[in-house]
Formats: sequence, C-alpha cells, structure tokens
Amino acid sequence: MTSIWKRIADVAKFTAHEALDRLEDPVMMLNHYIREMEEELEDAQEALLSQRAIERTALLRHQEYLRIAADLEARAAEALTAGREAEARAAIADKLAFEQKAARYLTWHEEAGARAAELEAQVEQAKAELERLRAKRAELADRAEKAAAAGAGSGGTELGVRFASGVAGIGRAAVRGFERIEEKILRWEAENEARRAGGGWNPTAPHDDASIAERVDEQLEALRRRQPGAN
Repeated sequence: MTSIWKRIADVAKFTAHEALDRLEDPVMMLNHYIREMEEELEDAQEALLSQRAIERTALLRHQEYLRIAADLEARAAEALTAGREAEARAAIADKLAFEQKAARYLTWHEEAGARAAELEAQVEQAKAELERLRAKRAELADRAEKAAAAGAGSGGTELGVRFASGVAGIGRAAVRGFERIEEKILRWEAENEARRAGGGWNPTAPHDDASIAERVDEQLEALRRRQPGAN
C-alpha cells in the first residue's frame, strides 16, 4: 500500500510541475523547485535523527538484556550450589530467553545503523546537490532574463521533454525540474540565435526552402516537356 500512495504522490507532484511549466515563468519555477528540495532535505534529516534514535535504543536494550541474563546465570549458580536444582533450571531457561532477546536487539541495532548510514550519505549528497542547484538557479535566471529581453520565451514553446523516472534520491523532482527549465531556456536561446542569423524560427520548416523550390520547378518543367504536343 505504501508504494501505491507514493506513486499517487509522485503523479500529483509531476502534474503540479507540468502546470508550473505552462506558466512560462522560469524564475518562479526554479524557486519552487529549490523550496521543494529544501523541504525534502528537512524531512530526510528528521528521518535520520529518528533512525539514529532507534539505533541507540536497540543497543541499550541489547546491553540491558545481557545484564539480566548475567544476573540470572549467577542466580542459577547460587541455587544449584544450595541444592535447589528446579530453581536453577528455571533461572537458566530465563537466562537463555534474555540472551535470545539480546541477540535480536543487537541485530536490530546493526540494521538500524546500516540504514542510518545510508540515509546520512543521501543527506550529505542532497546538501551538495542543493548547493549546486542554488548556483544553477542564478545562472538560469540570468539566461532566461536575457532570452526574454531578446524576444524569445513569449510564445508558449512546449518542448515535450521527459526525463527518466528511475532517478532516485532526495530532490530528484527538483533536479528533473531544473533540467526541464534548462531545456526550455536552450530552446529560447536557439530561437534568438536563429533570428540573428536571419529569417523566422520554424522548427517544422525544411532546412533549405530555396533548394527545394528549385527542385520542384525542375520537376514541373520536366513534366511539361513530356506532355503530348510539347516541343
């Protein structure tokens, strides 16, 4: 069930990002992605603190059960010396039970430690990525402003860019958002470059309209010459 709700949340988040894309305001979108990643990072740091707490609690339980098991062993030895074999047997049975619990908590402690270490590595990586995106935000905002001033970015260009859904880790949605925005800005920059080179920008137009027109004229002339009565 958890994976189902996660997929639903991912779809909702993607839909929100698509809506932002249509607003054609890169700076607002970049700020949104930064805030989103900051929130994800805060959640991850809280989860890390919780995981470390679980790790410490499991270790304390492990140590406590070992202490109880040692006390029970001493009690069993004392009872056996006094000839109370039934009492000694019961104490040994309890001792074994507490040793089993201690071993179980030691395993949980180690597993929690491994999960915490993995999450800690992800948090550190996300912090570095967040700093990179903050620097990238300044660069893209500047490029978007220049592209808009040059005349691009006002036509609602839709690139249809889609990035792999297998990107994992904290802030993956923000990273994908930055990639979409950069693709959009690159398109605007290309439009401006095409205008400077001469002629309007038409992505669906042939690369050499004049050449094609000449070939059409040649083909038509050849057909005329093959017509009945042509000289």
